[in-house]
Amino acid sequence: VQMLLRYHGHAKLELSIGNVEKARDILVEGLQEVERLEGVMDNSYHERAAFLAHTLGMLELNANRAAQAKEVFANGISRHGTSSQLLLGSALCEVKLGREESARTFFEQAVNANKKHAQAWQAWGVMEMKAGNFKVAKTLFECGIQSAPT
Repeated sequence: VQMLLRYHGHAKLELSIGNVEKARDILVEGLQEVERLEGVMDNSYHERAAFLAHTLGMLELNANRAAQAKEVFANGISRHGTSSQLLLGSALCEVKLGREESARTFFEQAVNANKKHAQAWQAWGVMEMKAGNFKVAKTLFECGIQSAPT
């Protein structure tokens, strides 16, 4: 687990000083190490590995590489289970790619995986609001407040 934290920390450092390519390389290397050790991982290791995949996926999404980000999230989900963060990342990719119906499916899976994931409720509500579905957006925001009040 500590090894994964080092990859994550090093990548975040590189991002903070503007070295996006170096951060990407570090995260890819970390995920390759995860694949190598996959057979001996316990649950906490899978959670950390999902966190590493989420970080790489968000790096790609924030670099306007939605298709690459989608691939990272899909691979993370297939390897590490239904992490709410990875499902949210997939939903955000679908939004960026203009696929609202698919985004809704991933948003729903994300909030079902973790009802207290405030960002998932909020992002889903924002998408619906931008689509003009104000009643749906209001309901989602209210659900998020009730499910994750703090």
